[in-house]
Amino acid sequence: MRESSRLFKGLSLSALLAAMLATGCSKKIVITQYPAFYDGSIKTIAVTPFRNQTNQKDAGNIISDRLAAMLMANQTYKVYNRNDTGVLSDERDLQLDLGENPKQVEAMFRKLGDVDAILTGVVSTYSTTSNSQQRQDPIYQYNPRTKTSYIAGYRTYTYTRNEANAVATAALLRRDGTTIHATAVPAQARAWSEGSPPQQDVYSLAANAASHVAGQLLEQFAVVSKEIKVDAGKALRTASELYEDEWTYADKFPADEGKMYVVVQLPDCCDRNRFALRVVRKDQREYLAEQEVVWDGKYNSFGYVFDPSEIAAKGGGPGEYTVKFYSGPKPVFERNFRIQ
Repeated sequence: MRESSRLFKGLSLSALLAAMLATGCSKKIVITQYPAFYDGSIKTIAVTPFRNQTNQKDAGNIISDRLAAMLMANQTYKVYNRNDTGVLSDERDLQLDLGENPKQVEAMFRKLGDVDAILTGVVSTYSTTSNSQQRQDPIYQYNPRTKTSYIAGYRTYTYTRNEANAVATAALLRRDGTTIHATAVPAQARAWSEGSPPQQDVYSLAANAASHVAGQLLEQFAVVSKEIKVDAGKALRTASELYEDEWTYADKFPADEGKMYVVVQLPDCCDRNRFALRVVRKDQREYLAEQEVVWDGKYNSFGYVFDPSEIAAKGGGPGEYTVKFYSGPKPVFERNFRIQ
């Protein structure tokens, strides 16, 4: 708070408000995030043991098992896990051949029967460290005669930092061995705990790191519910026109005007999500106009057309109106405008 006071010191009230609005504020909404490749055609997948490029035994199995369990709980696909695929082929063969030899991939599909895709991957980092050092804290005592404190000795203790790191990549393969989707950047996580003693040991930290990596991979390959932050100042605005790919934002419209735009701006992760736009007279409940919206992630912003004259006719003439943006049963953004 002190730093904010220094930042705005000397500004007029209007300048202060302008500066605050310029910074914007974010609001959280819950969306369904779809992988870019997802079209519903893939029904069943097999998660094979990930190749292990680390010195930690079973690192590939640990990550792939966690991912398979998350996919099963997620229910985007029917999932075969390592136990299912292990019956059909040696785990070492699965780790070494998938993704390198298309014929081996095709053979695995034939063995698995109704599987539409195979999810395989590589664990490049899975490590733990524990470092300890001796530290000393002074022990103070108070001298009532001199009314001062002095160091009477030192408390020696061991301070430990435990840490775990995990890094993995993954790819979803078709029957011919070609890639449906692969991670553009590795999924990675670091977990640590420190203290005297630390609350978590290296084993629990390694489990946490593995779960975080598997969770990141889940978002790459499955349909997930996710909470995101959206710029509330830009998410919902009104405009009079679009000229040379630039919106002319406005909050006043003539009562005889036949067109206005409600401009929605959302991140591309909202692709294929359903929303609703509803217009009411300010502080009233009756919907005067509404549109159902299915967001297309290829747009940065999109203007939905409404008719101010029609809204005014239904709403009792010129006055203050509100457009509301719904994500679920309640509005998450609102924007006031005037018909005059």
